[in-house]
Amino acid sequence: MERNFFIFLTKEENFQICMERMLYGANVARPEQRSIGNVKKGDIAFVWVPNNKDLYGIFEVEDRIYYDESDIGWDGDWPYRCRLKMWDGYLRKIPVKKKAQLMSFISSEMVTFNDLMNLGGYIHTLIYEEGVKLMTFYMANSEKSLPHRIFPSFASHPSNEENSHDFKELLSNSMAEYILEMYLLHNKTELEKIVGSGVSEIYNTISCYQNRYLDILTIHKDRENNPFKYTVIELKTNINKSILMRAIDEVAAYMFWVSDQINKNKLRGSSDFIHGIIISRDSRQDMTRDFIEYGKKYTQQYDLDLQRLSFITYKVENGELCLTTKF
Repeated sequence: MERNFFIFLTKEENFQICMERMLYGANVARPEQRSIGNVKKGDIAFVWVPNNKDLYGIFEVEDRIYYDESDIGWDGDWPYRCRLKMWDGYLRKIPVKKKAQLMSFISSEMVTFNDLMNLGGYIHTLIYEEGVKLMTFYMANSEKSLPHRIFPSFASHPSNEENSHDFKELLSNSMAEYILEMYLLHNKTELEKIVGSGVSEIYNTISCYQNRYLDILTIHKDRENNPFKYTVIELKTNINKSILMRAIDEVAAYMFWVSDQINKNKLRGSSDFIHGIIISRDSRQDMTRDFIEYGKKYTQQYDLDLQRLSFITYKVENGELCLTTKF
């Protein structure tokens, strides 16, 4: 599976602690910080410090997030943490004379955002292709230094935590959408039961139009690295007529966003490859008629095929996620 790329946002004073601990933290219960739940070993991260408009890199993620409430000096409550290391031993940042060039590059070349000053959250997920573009630009235009020359306390108090956080134990006892999202992100086998085996890329909290963030996006690619299936997943823990209508509107908008990026040649593939899935906790209500009615309405608005939209329900039995395809 491809490595993911992230931009982490933090204040200058918190970044000092990040460098001392080689650690980044967030709270996955908050939507604007949920992307950290998708990090895995080998992923690449940049850190944006808006105080000085500095983009630092290149960091490599050591492992999945773990949970730790200990106070290490950050000015916020960020118990979900991931360990970091320098990708090649050097700390880099864009020099002042090239900051305008960086902003111009991002405005013209990025897919999921076009303004570093308005990331929309603490953590920003990049689609693989744009992550590679940013890394290529960054390597060519940044200045490198040994980390301890900029931060004398670099890695002086590293975290030794190695256990990733298991969201499975929380699944039975929580109605929170983020628990289901984290469970699927951390259990690829369960996610592939929904979207199909052989997933190449997995994303969450992707920034789209109208300040909306899609829950999960998966991409299947062939042996030549060409995409042949995009799947947009919208998660709902409860369902009724009004929630179903909103969910269909949302997933259709996200599917259109993917299609639009393909038409603009910012993503590869075909609009025919895009599928949408709504997942909700099981309900005794029969919503077949409502699904067809709302499905036709919103897929027609976005010029999508209703046949590529599915509704799946789930329930938790003995700690296991049980899925049922409704329509």
